[in-house]
Amino acid sequence: MRPLGSRGLPRRTVPVRDAVRLHLDSVLLGVAALAAIARATAVRGSIALASVALVLALSATPAPGASHEPADAPKTPPAKFVQPARFVQPARTVQPAQTVQPAWTSQPALRDAPGPVFTHSAVAPPQVLAPPEPNGEDLNWQVILDEGFESGFPGSWQIFRRGTSLYRWDDVAYRPHSGTFSGWCVGSSDNAIEFPPLDPATDSYPNDVKVWMVRGPFDLSDAESATIEFWEYLDLAPGDTLYYGVSTDNVNFLGYFESLRTSAYVQREYDVADAFGVEDLSSLDEVYFAFYFFSDNVTSVGSGVFLDDIVVRKRVPGPICRLDTDALDFGTVRVDSSAVRSLTIFNDGDQPLLGTVSFSCAEFELVDDAAFSVGAGGSATRSFRFTPSSDGLKSCQVSLSGTECGSVDLSGSGVTYTLPALSHTEIGTVPTGRATELALELQQDGTPPPGDPVVTLHYVLGGGTTEPSWTQRTMTVQSATRYVSTIPGEEVRLFGSRYYFEYEHDGLLARLPADAPTTTFQFRTSTTTSQLPSTLPGGSEQSGYRMISLPGVVSDRSVDALLVDDFGAYDDTKWRFFRYETGVYNEYPNAPADELVAGKAYWILVAATGSRFDTANLLSAPLEPFEIELAPGWNDVGSPFVAPLSVSAASVGATVDGPYAYTGSWVSPGSISTLEPWTGYSWYNPNGFAVTLEIDPIPAAVGAKAGSSRASAHVSSEWSLQLSASAGDARDADNVLGIASTATASKDPFDYTEPRMIGDGVRLAFHGAEGDGLLCSDYRAPESGLLVWDVIVETKAREESGAASSPFLPVVIDFAPSGALPSGWIARVVSTDRVGDALLPGAEYPPDASLPLNGALSLDASRPGTLTLSRLSRDGDLARGEFTVLAGPRDAFGGEGSLETPSHVWSVENLGPNPFQGRMTLQLDLPESAPTVATLFDASGRRVLALADEVLTPGRHVLTWNGRDRNGQAVPSGVYFWEVRLGTERFQGRATRVTTGR
Repeated sequence: MRPLGSRGLPRRTVPVRDAVRLHLDSVLLGVAALAAIARATAVRGSIALASVALVLALSATPAPGASHEPADAPKTPPAKFVQPARFVQPARTVQPAQTVQPAWTSQPALRDAPGPVFTHSAVAPPQVLAPPEPNGEDLNWQVILDEGFESGFPGSWQIFRRGTSLYRWDDVAYRPHSGTFSGWCVGSSDNAIEFPPLDPATDSYPNDVKVWMVRGPFDLSDAESATIEFWEYLDLAPGDTLYYGVSTDNVNFLGYFESLRTSAYVQREYDVADAFGVEDLSSLDEVYFAFYFFSDNVTSVGSGVFLDDIVVRKRVPGPICRLDTDALDFGTVRVDSSAVRSLTIFNDGDQPLLGTVSFSCAEFELVDDAAFSVGAGGSATRSFRFTPSSDGLKSCQVSLSGTECGSVDLSGSGVTYTLPALSHTEIGTVPTGRATELALELQQDGTPPPGDPVVTLHYVLGGGTTEPSWTQRTMTVQSATRYVSTIPGEEVRLFGSRYYFEYEHDGLLARLPADAPTTTFQFRTSTTTSQLPSTLPGGSEQSGYRMISLPGVVSDRSVDALLVDDFGAYDDTKWRFFRYETGVYNEYPNAPADELVAGKAYWILVAATGSRFDTANLLSAPLEPFEIELAPGWNDVGSPFVAPLSVSAASVGATVDGPYAYTGSWVSPGSISTLEPWTGYSWYNPNGFAVTLEIDPIPAAVGAKAGSSRASAHVSSEWSLQLSASAGDARDADNVLGIASTATASKDPFDYTEPRMIGDGVRLAFHGAEGDGLLCSDYRAPESGLLVWDVIVETKAREESGAASSPFLPVVIDFAPSGALPSGWIARVVSTDRVGDALLPGAEYPPDASLPLNGALSLDASRPGTLTLSRLSRDGDLARGEFTVLAGPRDAFGGEGSLETPSHVWSVENLGPNPFQGRMTLQLDLPESAPTVATLFDASGRRVLALADEVLTPGRHVLTWNGRDRNGQAVPSGVYFWEVRLGTERFQGRATRVTTGR
């Protein structure tokens, strides 16, 4: 039969000095065993054959120096050999008492007592110590036997003896491994009179001793593995042997033997599965553990076998909780701050681990959920935050339920640090181009944080067409209480700078000024000479006018100092200077005042080409928001800052239109993105009260107020039509109408007020759809019907400039579409002025593509074209003309793009709106040619205007009334009646006109 030790226990090497003794002990043991067989045969013949196997096993004792196991035994414990961490204890040496052995008194021989037998055995496995568990014992190991010989031994042990002695196992207070008692191989007897109890300190025991102690049964069927651990002290003589092992019938035991002295306590441990030679313990529902001592020699005092701390364990399936630490130290944390540390929970078992984190500590908190679930072999993390409220050491114990996870100690120290007081002296004014050093002073009154601080200068130069951003420079130590940093000379421009400081130390942050960047320091810059960046256009016509303003601060703002020194003495044939106020242009020298005021704009006209003006000793304006009051109506203003600014730097708390620029003709707000220095702009305030325009040189991106100006690019439209009007040198170019789904019926952010006429100029404007005044930009939402824009053209340009009797110049209208009309739509430019009609040279369509409408010219507005208005009505020094732009579905025009397609019935329809503010439209359908008279009357029956008095061709016709009488004067609010006679047919209706104060 194969020895159990060959199944996988570590190979054991016998020291040379013990090899001979081991061999002799084994031989003597074998001889004693043969004698025992002879005696046992007479008593229990059934065990004889098994005992022979025992003798054969014992007689195979290895030679000196040889291993107690076969050569193929593995070098390491089998994988199933699991040992709890508490098995790890150093062996403790116990010295035997130095006493004199008394003489042994012979006693009559007695019959052998019954008891178990070893059917085979092997040399005992060596001491195997398991590595320590990370967090205490494996909680799936259950202790099923814990014998310390401290309470009433033998208790549940079965005690057997064989041979001539009636002595048996008992506990004695001699050589215990721990506690008070240990188990001795011959400690008591059944007959205290004939065989008095022995004291190992003074007595020896007789030869031919065979004693058993057995414990069980134990159920291991639910176990994955099981181990037996005990401590032994072997003070053996030749012929003495200790056997220990396991059995399933309490008769035949499988186990190991030892015959060598240990001279001190040593730990033994073996795997029950290895002892039985099985992999699966599920069939072991009754298991017994036994120790058997055999001796055929008389021993000396204090010798024999001493056992102590016998522990039997089994491991059952389940979760195993392991924590990566038993303490979390948060270190030193500021009282006004916090720190976070994490704990990892591992499940080393084979079942899910469920648990809960619980604790109650005021300055510690759990960041994650209290409950946790960890799969077999997995892990979970829980984080804790420490926020000290005062100085000193803080601690807390956290409990983790769930298969006895245990607890974790949290600790940390709160500490209060103070930052130094910060101070800075502003440097005032710096010449442009000079490197500028800025210093920060410190005064430390409290305990500073550990380590070195980080001190940073933040500055912003402002200006430019994009919003500026802060530049950061790390400041350097000049002394223990002073930090410095330098702004390079190339960054010190004629605009100045805002700046502030940051002092950061161990997570503490201080700024100077305290509320930076809302509040900052600043320095201003100066230059000896500065001038208008571009030359003024020469001439005396409308195109020569410009708006100017004076940026920065100069010592002398007078017209003489700023303009006369550059243009010469005032001469209105060489240069002219105006200020627009409350609807009137006041000219120098009578008006405006004799100096240029910051934030205001002025008009200038210079005859000589290439002129410009300059100023000496210019100082940049303070880098603070500059406020300008906008009175109701038009206002001419300028930026007081010497660098270009994004138009978003201008904001106002109410709806206004602006800024408008003038570069020979007006440029609408949708085309302006930058506020230039030295340049003037116009703003229109439609409110009945004054509002404040604020220009911030450091805009919203770096801490200024958000802008609320309506100055933005033209709306992204589906279709638009750009129109420009020119009369001689005069030009009004930036006018646009269009279709946009986001537009509204009334004035919206895409509709801009038409600016005023400059000099003997020209202007083109649209009547607002709902009486919103004159617009230079008018977008409409697409509708199912016809969209109508009434366009007005006004001019003061004459063939001979300044001559009141000279004829007015004709006005040329250029139009250019962009985008695509809605599907199925067409667009027309319609005019009743038949004199001087023309098309753009090179146009793709021929002149005969023009279609008559009420005797008017209709041009295709889906292509670029030109319309010349020469029949203008006169009103004093002003000439006026009108035309209409129509856009809508084809059928709104009477068929496939034609306005002449006949219908089958006579009809007149008021297309509205009703009531109306800007205009109303009548649609006529004629099945055949007919004399047509369309007349408007007021409520008193007085004739106001004849819309038509002519023979109209078959088809659809559109008549539009703009709310003016036959003299071009706007009629007041009220009810008006219209009458249309088509041949013998008569149609009537009424419309209500509503006007506003706009």
